[in-house]
Amino acid sequence: MEKIVLRRVVVFVVYVLLVVAIVNALNFWFWTYAASKKYLTEILLTQHDALFLEGIVFLIFGVLLMLGRGGINLWSIKAAILGSAADALYGQEGRKAPGPSEIIQKDMWKPSGFVRFGLVLIFAGIILILLYLL
Repeated sequence: MEKIVLRRVVVFVVYVLLVVAIVNALNFWFWTYAASKKYLTEILLTQHDALFLEGIVFLIFGVLLMLGRGGINLWSIKAAILGSAADALYGQEGRKAPGPSEIIQKDMWKPSGFVRFGLVLIFAGIILILLYLL
């Protein structure tokens, strides 16, 4: 059991480091070869400053992915409201429509790939910001 957990943690760390390495390689390529020197002097942004901005973007995007997945989403709330309305309108003794608590308990915190991807982006953003501060 410990080997499986350790392997998943190592794979997660490798994903984070891979994202950071790809972002650094793309920054180096853009600032060294792709962009013209005239353009670089006009934008007043260095390769080092781009790390900070990309880190902030990764943090925000990762948090948005985490908020949108794995929790109570809009469809769960709509289903709970419709279940309560149906129970109020058509409910009979001993026969009830599913209420909000049953629907929300069923839909809460289902893990998906977006949660993991959001975590990878959050940790990569933190590392990029730390690289900027160093």
